Amino acid sequence: TVGGTNAAGNIGPELTHIGTVASTRTDLSAEDYIRQSIREPGAFIAPDFGNLMPSGLADALSGDFDAVVTYLVGLE
Repeated sequence: TVGGTNAAGNIGPELTHIGTVASTRTDLSAEDYIRQSIREPGAFIAPDFGNLMPSGLADALSGDFDAVVTYLVGLE
């Protein structure tokens, strides 16, 4: 779910403030955390969630990968 948008779901963690939250979960920057989380879904598991992200998402995003990362980092 991303607040203020039509992106709603009930499987994964709330992403409304992922650009802020991501930088508090590891010593990585928010951008590096998000990039690695998409490329390696099991690298970091959000509290209260299992490894739910499908593998291969970075490849599926192809040319849109950087745009998705930039969007998510901007969700503060």
